[in-house]
Amino acid sequence: MRILRTLTVLAPFILKGPTKRPVRALAGVLASWGLIFLSILFLSIALFIYVSREYGADIAFLSIGLLALVAAIYLQVSRKLKIKARVSKLEDGIEKDPLASKIPQNMKDDPVIGSILKQINDHPVPATAAAVTLGMVIANQYFGD
Repeated sequence: MRILRTLTVLAPFILKGPTKRPVRALAGVLASWGLIFLSILFLSIALFIYVSREYGADIAFLSIGLLALVAAIYLQVSRKLKIKARVSKLEDGIEKDPLASKIPQNMKDDPVIGSILKQINDHPVPATAAAVTLGMVIANQYFGD
């Protein structure tokens, strides 16, 4: 019973797997994204003020709205292309995986399932340990001690 309790406590650490970025690098990334956001905000305010002085408030709102719409469409399209590229890269290593051969093709196309299979392929030992831990917990719940 103590082994099971220990495994249930360690399961989140096993499932998380190895970290790729230290905390400082993550803080730097967040700070850079924050500064980029602030610069975009200030540039759009400056553009709004300039256009409202030259052409009026209605044209200023229209130009800022169109600029935001174009940026949102660009980000959405580039995000979809990245997801498709990730799924296509994942399919190269899936043919050798015995677990992935049992999954239907329509589920393999799902980005969530693809990311899980990628993590399993990248880190097979923690994935196996997590599967064993979850199997022991489920077996203990169904069959008791």
